Amino acid sequence: MDREIALLVQECAKLTAEDGIDAEEAEKPLLSAVELLKQAESAAGFPELQAPENYLLCAEAALGVDNVPLAHSCLESFLHARPAKNQFLVRAYFALGKVQAAYCDGLKSTELLDGTMAALAQLQHGLQLAADLGAAHRFLVYNGSVHLWNVARPLMALPTTAAALVPVLEATIKALEVAQEADSSWRLQLSMALARCMEAAGKRKEAGAMLGTCGGLAKERRETEQLLQLQLHMLAEDAGAAKKVRDDNASKPRLKGLLTAQALRDAAAPPPTAADEIIDAMGAVDKEFAAALRAEGGAAAVQAAVLELRGSCEDADVLLALATQAVECGLLDLADHAANRCAMATDLAARVRAGYVREAVRVKRLDDGSNGPPQGDVYTRLMVGTRVASLKNLEEGLASARRTGDPELVTDGCVLAWNIAMPLLQPSLYQHAVGILSSSASALEEIGSPKHELRVMLHLELARAEAEAEFVKKAAQHVEAALRLDVPLDARGERPLDVPLLQMRTKLALKTDIYRDAETPEEKAMLLLEQARAPHMAPQHAASRRVKNRAVACPRQSCAAVRCARETVPGEVKPWFRLFILLV
Repeated sequence: MDREIALLVQECAKLTAEDGIDAEEAEKPLLSAVELLKQAESAAGFPELQAPENYLLCAEAALGVDNVPLAHSCLESFLHARPAKNQFLVRAYFALGKVQAAYCDGLKSTELLDGTMAALAQLQHGLQLAADLGAAHRFLVYNGSVHLWNVARPLMALPTTAAALVPVLEATIKALEVAQEADSSWRLQLSMALARCMEAAGKRKEAGAMLGTCGGLAKERRETEQLLQLQLHMLAEDAGAAKKVRDDNASKPRLKGLLTAQALRDAAAPPPTAADEIIDAMGAVDKEFAAALRAEGGAAAVQAAVLELRGSCEDADVLLALATQAVECGLLDLADHAANRCAMATDLAARVRAGYVREAVRVKRLDDGSNGPPQGDVYTRLMVGTRVASLKNLEEGLASARRTGDPELVTDGCVLAWNIAMPLLQPSLYQHAVGILSSSASALEEIGSPKHELRVMLHLELARAEAEAEFVKKAAQHVEAALRLDVPLDARGERPLDVPLLQMRTKLALKTDIYRDAETPEEKAMLLLEQARAPHMAPQHAASRRVKNRAVACPRQSCAAVRCARETVPGEVKPWFRLFILLV
């Protein structure tokens, strides 16, 4: 019987991995295996199950096909048999934690926190059992840390919930250290995640000190850069410690540029020395570019000299990080020159980033006086045309960013697109913005971005646009997608963005269900207002909205801080690849 059950479970796993196989079809072998177990357990001569781990195998297979109730039932049968303390019991606690986490799907705030912490408690129990089993079961410690990460991810989106993860991550990192886990990259990523959670808990200085002890875990250049950027971010309030980090790495041009950009991102306002710092760092990173900036003959000569350099730039990402901060500091010409320098870079991500900088400069010039009076927020032909052209270019850039697979690049593009599109979010101009907003919403969902507030505002505006076009079903889909996202509560313990979403849900329901009558006074008023509206009525101005749209800041506290966490769930066999995480 054991062999037959094993074959059925393997068949289920095989069908699940194949494309185009219906979930119910893939589940049939699993259901047959569970039925065999129940028959064997109840048959004469089988007063108790001889091999309880069969139930565990079925539970793991059930999780693979998203049949959570079946997985829960199988785990209860396995634990009822009082199994020995071995790897099967460890895996059972891992599976139980994943089951409890699945029940948290759709929850928010306190309910999400309580349910997820209960799931993490099961995973921690399994992790401790795995550590007690000895060196032969070190792979279970690693697998447990990955399962724990995947379950904890939803809590990292908000500072209020991320703070609760500090003891969990500390225990996980300690277990990996005791198990002498060789994957230093994974341990480093968990340590940086812990630092972000400590920041949410108000322990920013302690987080910086903790990161200072993680230097030995960074084996690659990229890891070292992420670590130093995050450390500098955590030490931003300690001027002396932050200066020491920058001074210690001032002799390395690439690190000097990255840390300069990082310090400017963390600053509440551009310091008086910002221009000099940016120019100095750019000169250290790209000496040819610095020489071009010193070309004699005025702005035209500088531009010509920079255009002659268009091509490969070894540290284009650093140069563009500094250019992004140059835009924020009002150094538009410098930022534009840097974008032109990197426009023909061999790296696709660098070319996309150069496009971001170029469009940011284009929109910023609406207020710099080069086009007459400031008109960044004034509805002129130039303002609308400039923003529409920028959004078209950003839509192409965002598509390229998605091909790179870099979540940071995708997130920055979506934030920039939102900030540029905001003045166009009114009925008469919706058609120019709806394309990039839709692409942004799907891109952020694809990478599992923790920028929930931005995602909610995107879905809200898309729902309004679809409702204006009488695409009720599409509008309802955007409303439901927004309501599934957890956003911070305000001082009154409410979610301000939920008010217009719930109102729109009601309005769409009244439109969809012709047999439904308005029941509450609010519904009756809403129905009367909809009936009173005429197509020829003047469009609603964006400033008159009930919920004021907000510009979204994209501080990008560090490369690691903004790197979006992609959920990676390995099998029971330890994977060889490294996992990339993103934290808010």
